[in-house]
Amino acid sequence: MKGKIYLLFSIVLLGFTSILIYKSYQSEIGNSQSIKKINSFDQKMQEKWVNRKLVFPLESVSLLDNRTLRDFLGSFDKEKPLIISFFDAGCSQCVADLNTWSKYLKLLSDKNYGFEIIFIAKANHLANIKYQVIDLANFKYPVFFDKEGEFLKLNNIPDIKAYQTFLLERNQIKYIGSPIQGELFSKQLEKKLVQ
Repeated sequence: MKGKIYLLFSIVLLGFTSILIYKSYQSEIGNSQSIKKINSFDQKMQEKWVNRKLVFPLESVSLLDNRTLRDFLGSFDKEKPLIISFFDAGCSQCVADLNTWSKYLKLLSDKNYGFEIIFIAKANHLANIKYQVIDLANFKYPVFFDKEGEFLKLNNIPDIKAYQTFLLERNQIKYIGSPIQGELFSKQLEKKLVQ
């Protein structure tokens, strides 16, 4: 009797293990297909955006030092690539992402990539965004206040967070994709920075 119970238990265990292996295999196939879809979509976004020029809301004001975006663009080293990231300050996750940006930018700085970076934030009230970005997030990078969302409108910026960051050289887009949204984007951006 004990032998039959052990045999039955072994068969059930073997069947259960087979099901787990099969599900794992199916999951891996699904992940592989998802990665292909993401890569295909990313390729389409790159084709659509690379080599385009952006239009800037030049009178947007910096939260840190009250310079206008016009002043900043007139003074930065144009030989360096410029990373521009747009975010909506009304999106709490977007503001929380500033901490991730700080860590990522420190990593890039440690690798000695030469670049400039600015953030353009759509917000209804300057005081609120200053409080969120400077006081709460302690963010030290240039953020320009875009009350009317002109940057978004003028450039028809995608509403997908992963595609609201641009790498520019001489005001031409060389790459679109937010490096804090995944390894695909961070690797591609870093690759473009060293080219």
